[in-house]
Amino acid sequence: MINQKDFIKKSGSYLLLVTIVVLVYLFHLNFDIFEISDDAWFKNAGEYFHLFDFLKWRYFHWSARLFPDAVAYLIFKLPIVYWRVFNTALIVLLGYSISRIFNSKWKPFASVSALLILGYISYDVLYSGYFWITGSFNYLLPMALGMYVMIPYADSYFRETEHHFSIKTILLFIAVFLFSFSNEQVLACALGAALCYHIAIFIQKKKVNPILLISTGLMLIGFIIMYVSPGNKLRFVFEEARYFPGFSSLSLLGRTKIGMFWMYQMISQNMIVSVVLITILTLIITKPSWYKKILIILSTLMISLHHVRSDYMMDFESRSKVPVRLFMDTKLFSLEFIYYVLPFVLWTLFFGILILCILKSVDHPIFIGLCFLAALTSCILMFFSPTIVASGPRVLNCFGLILSLVSVYLFHQIVEKYQNESYSTFVLGIFPVVAFLMYYLRLKNQ
Repeated sequence: MINQKDFIKKSGSYLLLVTIVVLVYLFHLNFDIFEISDDAWFKNAGEYFHLFDFLKWRYFHWSARLFPDAVAYLIFKLPIVYWRVFNTALIVLLGYSISRIFNSKWKPFASVSALLILGYISYDVLYSGYFWITGSFNYLLPMALGMYVMIPYADSYFRETEHHFSIKTILLFIAVFLFSFSNEQVLACALGAALCYHIAIFIQKKKVNPILLISTGLMLIGFIIMYVSPGNKLRFVFEEARYFPGFSSLSLLGRTKIGMFWMYQMISQNMIVSVVLITILTLIITKPSWYKKILIILSTLMISLHHVRSDYMMDFESRSKVPVRLFMDTKLFSLEFIYYVLPFVLWTLFFGILILCILKSVDHPIFIGLCFLAALTSCILMFFSPTIVASGPRVLNCFGLILSLVSVYLFHQIVEKYQNESYSTFVLGIFPVVAFLMYYLRLKNQ
């Protein structure tokens, strides 16, 4: 029988979750159809196409994101309130799925902490992937569905749960099938995680789960169908002519150079708060060691340089315009050159030591290492797109989600260690609550 203290705590966690969900929905009231964007195009698509003809045209002329396109086609036919409810449900599903990755059973407090940690992602990234209507179909929808279909893999790997065919299995296959035609970035990361799961099971000589094998097969088939879409080539030609003329003529080294500087620019400008959160959580769980001392020193140095010359630490765009041949110059280690590349070196060292501290401190270092590899892969995929300099922060949504996943994992380890879930969640929620209150007031005053 549950005692009074546990009942109050459980009731409070449900009340807190419901409050956050209501606030998330109310925040949606600030957003409507953005007429000078893809919103207007999707809104008018129903006047010229039937659904099947629309999806066929998109596949052969633009992209194979058939599921987001279908949802956008249908939702734009309805009043805006339906999108607000649907989008709120997707955010709740994302929070639920993230929390279930690390728990055998759903816990409302775990979902609350997951939703709060998502609030540490830059507003520019969140807006483009969560609150811009078209962006929510192309990013939030695939991410929520992708995290959901990863739950059985986590149950099997972390908790050795056996899955048997049932009605839930059919629902899982439907979710996997729809997810397999959603977003290339998210699908590539999920498929990579699924393949790593099967490799780990094979190495450990454990029993192969046919349900997860079928799920992985569906994702692989979907990925191939998306990759060979005729629309991809047509879109590439159009986007190259519009956003980056001559992109296809760049060498692999040239694309990599532009991509690396772009990645550091985008992360330093748009993901800094998420990185700070991970750093703080890492310092809390990391035992005294030489690598923890180096992380503290590097963090202090980075904060100091950012405070004194934020433009120096974050302006990678101008550095990307330097020809590759200059990096082979005999004056490679001149003072001017060192001053030029120092921010790149410092950020690289910082991320390297941060990841080392995390891997040395967590219970599942291989899983965390794969998370960081997936985050890196989501950015590297942009190295081969002519929209690399025009896409804006929306392409960081997958990266931000993976950082949030790592943060949730670290936060759960802190809660387990110190047994202070309520207080830790309260402290965790201060920044996102204040930040979104400021965003709300800014939107109201526009």
